[in-house]
Amino acid sequence: MARLPIFRRNTKKALTGMVYISPWVMGLMLFTLAPLVYSFYISFCKFSILGDTTFVGLKNYEFLLKYEPLLWTGFRQSLLWTVCGTVFSTSVAVFFAVLIFKGLRGTGTVRTIFYFPVVLNAVALTTVIKYLTRHEGWVNGFLGLFGVNPVDFWGIPVNIFLTILGTQIFFVGSSVVIFMAALSNVSLELYESAVIDGAGPLRKFYFITLPMISPLIYYSAITGVIFSFSSYHIPLLYFGNQEATQQVLAGTGDVMYHIGLLSFNYAFHFFKLGIASAIGWLMLLFSLIFVSLIYIFGRRLVFYEAED
Repeated sequence: MARLPIFRRNTKKALTGMVYISPWVMGLMLFTLAPLVYSFYISFCKFSILGDTTFVGLKNYEFLLKYEPLLWTGFRQSLLWTVCGTVFSTSVAVFFAVLIFKGLRGTGTVRTIFYFPVVLNAVALTTVIKYLTRHEGWVNGFLGLFGVNPVDFWGIPVNIFLTILGTQIFFVGSSVVIFMAALSNVSLELYESAVIDGAGPLRKFYFITLPMISPLIYYSAITGVIFSFSSYHIPLLYFGNQEATQQVLAGTGDVMYHIGLLSFNYAFHFFKLGIASAIGWLMLLFSLIFVSLIYIFGRRLVFYEAED
């Protein structure tokens, strides 16, 4: 009987906690889990906004795997974009974090400057970038001061890929802030010992800085892969609805034909939501495989101080 008041008190705390988190749980169930389950169901159906829903089993997946060549084009380009984008973004974030942490004063202000583009509206930022990189834009105007001919940023497949890849520098602010926080936890005694042993800046970076922040680099790589596989909005924003269609993107060599664009086209151009959902689940499966490979092979390169 002595335990009864304690049981009631713990039950009251548990119920209070459930009440506080209930809005989040309801939002998760209504706006995440329910659409997820429903999309999985309609991926096995012939589903059209303008018609009836008919269960067809694996026919949607069979059609995509056998008769839709753009599926493999999308997977190939998504893989290329994921690898290059993740490596570039992570490398740039680490570079700027080390540069700012070691060489600049007023790190609070610098963090704000780097993080500011992250909170800007993606459509507005994309519009500015497209304006600056057009044929008569400020970038070509600046290059013209040095006698460089205007660069066709949006007409040549390689230039398109490199331009969009380069603009990712505006979205590394959050990673820069995270890496700067990690650098602040690196013991100065390690650097002092390295200096006594005659190590230069590059050796200190390779043998001390990188291993000590490797857990966050590992985390950044995994989240970068997940983001890249779901970031079909990037080419969609840059090319607009016209170039997002299957017919026009051939003019850019399909260089930015993300697999998500194929799902977008089937859903909102052809109104075949069953096939669009099937593409989404294939995307999920492909990204899980890729992340699993990173988890299996990448964790061997990660240094955890607690293990030493």
